[in-house]
Amino acid sequence: MTTLIGRLKIYNMDYLIVKNNKIGIHLEPQVGTSGREFRMIGTAKNLEMPEKWSNQKKSFCSHYIYTFKYLDNGEFFELEFDYNDNFVRKL
Repeated sequence: MTTLIGRLKIYNMDYLIVKNNKIGIHLEPQVGTSGREFRMIGTAKNLEMPEKWSNQKKSFCSHYIYTFKYLDNGEFFELEFDYNDNFVRKL
């Protein structure tokens, strides 16, 4: 399965995992563990990190930053994921 979000193609990924919690990669509203509703609004490559070849994926991989917006007050939060789609940090 290929999901297209903006210009980013995500292969075989329907969600991100952060501390055993799944966050859907889609534009529909979701409810977080704190009970607040949010939705994804964008993705971007982390250009401070170099691309790296993955023999497993047969392509160059990058660190990606996913941007989300809380729907109750308009605050934003961002999550960074590494070359292997592992959570790195909340920005």
